[in-house]
Formats: sequence, C-alpha cells, structure tokens
Amino acid sequence: MPASPVILLTAFEPSGDILGASLVKALRRRQPDIRFKALGGPRLQEAGCEIIEQTTDDPAMLLDAARKVVDHRRRIQRLRAYLEQNPVDAVIPIDSPAANWDVCQATRDLLPDARIIHLVAPQLWAWGRWRVNKLRRLTDRVLCLLPFEPDWFQARDVPATFVGHPLFDRINDDPPTPHDCLSKPAGKRLALLPGSRSAEVAFNWETMTRVARTLHQQFPDLHVVIPASDERREKQIRQHPATASLDHCADIIVGHADAVYDWADAALIVSGTATLEALGHSTPTVVLYNVRYLTWLFIGRFLTTTRTYSLPNLISEWLGEGRVVPEFIPHFGRPEPVADAVRNLLTNPEAVAQQRQLYTRVHEAFGNQRFKDLAADAVLQAIAS
Repeated sequence: MPASPVILLTAFEPSGDILGASLVKALRRRQPDIRFKALGGPRLQEAGCEIIEQTTDDPAMLLDAARKVVDHRRRIQRLRAYLEQNPVDAVIPIDSPAANWDVCQATRDLLPDARIIHLVAPQLWAWGRWRVNKLRRLTDRVLCLLPFEPDWFQARDVPATFVGHPLFDRINDDPPTPHDCLSKPAGKRLALLPGSRSAEVAFNWETMTRVARTLHQQFPDLHVVIPASDERREKQIRQHPATASLDHCADIIVGHADAVYDWADAALIVSGTATLEALGHSTPTVVLYNVRYLTWLFIGRFLTTTRTYSLPNLISEWLGEGRVVPEFIPHFGRPEPVADAVRNLLTNPEAVAQQRQLYTRVHEAFGNQRFKDLAADAVLQAIAS
C-alpha cells in the first residue's frame, strides 16, 4: 500500500453521500494518514473529504436525467483534468452506476494502476446483465450490500465481497427518535413511505393516497403517518393535489422513519431500501412501485431479468423460501388490490405472524456483519493488493 494513500469517492445522491461518509470515518480510524477527496455532498465534507465538486443535489431520474446529461459530461471533463494534475491511488464509486461508469472509465484511462472499488453493486442481476462485461473491465472489487450478490458476480468473474448493510448498523446502534404525532390515540396505524426521489413520489403518491382513503372508509379511526425523507420530499408531498384528501387522518413529518416503523401496524412502501428498514423493525409491509403501462410493455419487461423486485423477496427466494411481502411491481392498475393486501395485514394476525417469521430468516442472512468494519477492511485490502 502506498504511503499516505489518496482515495477519491464519488457520490451522486444523498444516500451515497451518507454511505460514503460512514466508510470514510471507518477508514480514518484504521489509517489516519489516508487523504480523501470527493465528488459528493455535505456528509462527505463533514467526514473530512476535500470536495472537488458538489454532486448530491436532487437525484436525476427519467426525463430529468436526460436534461442533465450535458452537465454530467462537462463534470467528467473537469474530473479528467483534475486527475491529470492530482492522481489518486483508489477510486470508490458509490452506487449511481449510470453516473459512475464515466468516472471509472476516466480512472482506467488516466490512472491504470489506481484501484477501483465499487461500493454498492450495480443491480445487473435485475436488469441489463450485458453490462457485466463493462463492470469486469472497470472494477477491481465490488462491495456488495446484499448477501446473494457475491455469488452472482463471482460466477461472472467479477471480484465481489459481501460487507453487510449499513441500515442494520444504524438500527442496532441508534435508538429511534420519537415524534409527538406518534403518541396520538389511534385505532389502526398505517405508515406510507413514498420514496426519497422526487420521481418516486410523483409516480406513486396518488395511488398511495387512494389506498389510504379506501382503508379509512373501513377503519374510521385509521391514523396515517408519512415520514418524508427530507424537507424537499415533505414539501412535494404537501403540495401534491392528492394530499388534501388525507388531511383528516394523516400527519406528514420529516425523518423519524425508524420510530414510525416501530409505531405502525402496517406500512405501504415504495420499493427500495426502505423495505429492508421495515424488515429490520419487523413492520408488516406491502410494497408498491408504479410504472407507466406503455413503458413497461415496450421497454421495461425486456430489460429486466427477474420477476421479483422487492429486496426482502429477492433475499427470501435466494434462501429457498417464498415471498415475504406482497409486492405490486410493476403496478399500473387499480388501487383496490393494494388496499386489500394492506387490509389483510391490519386485520389478520396469522398473516402478520407469517411475514414476521420470514423476516427473521431474511434478517439472519445478514448475520451480525458490521458494514463499516467489513467495508473498510475490504477497501484497505484492495488498495494493498
């Protein structure tokens, strides 16, 4: 390993900023002389990285992404010029494969001896498997957060290591912070989690409100809590036309998701990492993800290589079990079947017990792995090799 190695981290979403900061802190504890640079945001900066460029504004999706292509190309040109003058020993691209492929290619072109260590495996096992050839060329090690991923990548000659999942570190280390709205008297208690990206909220929120209204008709004392991921999502949810229909039974708050999971009798969640958070709290869950029908018919179904999409179900099937949670993915139909699935969890103790039993099996697949420790050790080993 070089003396005082220099590591560049690249994060293009707030979640990657948080994940990278956790890794930087763990690496600093092991080797204080490492110098860190980053394309990132405030969390990486607070962890001690020299920020080359701020890159974690609201993540781009769909048409918005197309508008940002030119900006990204210019950013990569600036990064290439920077690396020519300021070489690094390792690059850690964090999630966001569409943005990070160009970072990896720039590294290979300009710094062929630098190690490229992917933090969060691109989900090639779900869609776009042909990209595995590109990954094989543009990585030296993939750090996987899901237990089934290393086998998949290693079978395709991509070095991969399971390092646990950071959300379980957080659940185990940080007790939930309560919120006043969770102490209100209530009958049935429902959590709605519409996603952390603006496009996720835009695509899914109206369906979620229709499900909640349907349930409120049957359970007049239903209390709904929506823990928005940040202030931007809170504003987006409050301003959405469909939100007014929930004014009489819902509270919108920022954060406190862990406390909401513990409070809720059931949760309706847009597919993503939040489904694993619910699993970690043993919260009965239904998973949803709306897709435009024509997009799915002509594009989506040809790109995907799995018919299971939610993370708890993917892991459960890998373990040889059945599906853990009802999932409506892709969903482009009526809200009534979704409401029926949530109603079953609100009224059927046997369904809840069965889901929690499978939750335990899935949780055991992560073992007692400490993400920060395993990821830091894997990075240092990759740099030293």
